[in-house]
Amino acid sequence: MSAAPAATPPNAVLDRLLAADPAPLAGKTVFVGFDAFVDLVARPLRAPDGSAGPGSGPGAAQRVPHATLAGFGAFIGARSGRSASVELEERAEKLGGNAPILGNALAALGARVRAVGPYGLPAPHPVFAELARAGELVSVGEPGLSVALEFEDGKLMLALNRAVDRLDYAALAAVLPPDRLLALLSGCDLLAFVNWSEMPGATDLLAGLARDVLPRLPKPVPLLVDLSDCSRRSAADLRDYLDRLAALPPAVPVLLSLNRNEADRVRAALDLPEGLSDAEGVARIRAELRLDWAVLHDRDGATIAHAGGAHAVHSLRNPAPRLLTGAGDNFNAGLCAGRLAGLGPADALALAAATAAHYVSQARSASWTDLRDGDGRRRTP
Repeated sequence: MSAAPAATPPNAVLDRLLAADPAPLAGKTVFVGFDAFVDLVARPLRAPDGSAGPGSGPGAAQRVPHATLAGFGAFIGARSGRSASVELEERAEKLGGNAPILGNALAALGARVRAVGPYGLPAPHPVFAELARAGELVSVGEPGLSVALEFEDGKLMLALNRAVDRLDYAALAAVLPPDRLLALLSGCDLLAFVNWSEMPGATDLLAGLARDVLPRLPKPVPLLVDLSDCSRRSAADLRDYLDRLAALPPAVPVLLSLNRNEADRVRAALDLPEGLSDAEGVARIRAELRLDWAVLHDRDGATIAHAGGAHAVHSLRNPAPRLLTGAGDNFNAGLCAGRLAGLGPADALALAAATAAHYVSQARSASWTDLRDGDGRRRTP
């Protein structure tokens, strides 16, 4: 297998799907877990002469942002051996994390979302209000905090993940015992466990659920898994998690969604040969891990391997993308939506490409109306 046949163009898939049902996800419920972050976007300020600048007073209006990451680095380095105070200009506060972004994207397509994660105590943080309105939000701890310092030449992410790092199966079960978890998952039509990379307890979460909950589900329920950028985790950790995915019961068919970097790490962890085509690579990953679907996606397109073979789709490229962060989560939302709507793997892949293209183009998650009428339909795949 050197190349995958092309999937049906997204426009044709949408026309056929929406002609049959204008609300394909009505009555469908998706469980998403287990990460949650509050993202604070800010710019560090300085005085026009390059000093840190006053925090208040007459000179406050003269402060200007550090223009470049390189310049800010030089500013910090010059203060080695001394102390410095840097004021931040807050630009935005928004939700972060793969599970919340995926949940919001699925809600935009009409699914009911049941989200479990560290959303804040005693009440969820206000940035998750939209997600809470999408269905049911169950908080089991405090969210992580990520301060994103923006510059003209890049972004510096400062993460405080201690609360998220502490979330393992014991911590989850202390708030939601196995019977309560079973009740939450039993009413769902699809499960999504995402951001393994940034959650040290993610493997333990999967192990506990595989032992106490997943075998007791009353019906087969597909599970979407997204590893996130797993370069920070060891090959041994990754292989352990992959082996646990492979050992899940057949009643929990796994859909593994990988970007190119993640796919490279998975291939290495599985000792697969180098030089495989995309179609060969995802087919080998699927076979090794006994997956239902294995997907590779990047900015140029996506490939899916399934029981019937493999298919590929080109991305709907936008020459002036408005937002790239979160595109993978919106791709996954389209993939999940296709599965929930009963589409085959090739058509679900085409739908995933369309949802990602809309998000990149419009800087927001797509509704069915957006996908039916949006500018992505006028682009050549």
